[in-house]
Amino acid sequence: RVVSTQSTGRGSCDPGGHGGAGDGGLPDRLRAALLQRRLEEKKGEYLENLDKKLAAFDSFLGESGGPFVLGEKLTYVDFLVYEYFAQIAKLAPDNVAKAANVGKHKAAFENLPTIKKWLESDAAKVPTFINSPMSKFPGK
Repeated sequence: RVVSTQSTGRGSCDPGGHGGAGDGGLPDRLRAALLQRRLEEKKGEYLENLDKKLAAFDSFLGESGGPFVLGEKLTYVDFLVYEYFAQIAKLAPDNVAKAANVGKHKAAFENLPTIKKWLESDAAKVPTFINSPMSKFPGK
């Protein structure tokens, strides 16, 4: 079963379906296989530098004085930061787990009442690509 996000923004579970604009009309299965292959080719290179990058984020969050980017104050940036680390955790959960302040941010964000309710919903449990199917890894 292949799950993708089409240009309409709706998920698709049609294993023979065709993608949205910009993907050359590749069927979802083929696009997923190509993305996975490219990911595996570049994953080692990415992971080599990950701990160093996570340490910088971890230090920054620690200096903020609170679980969020601006200390105790939640801002829209915290949504971006959470999503960023959630995506990294799909690739390297052990690396992310080593960053204590990143973990505090994650826990504080996930315990916000509305976020907590959504994370417990069926919608939050739908498997997704790390990036949009139209994305190119690593940004090329």
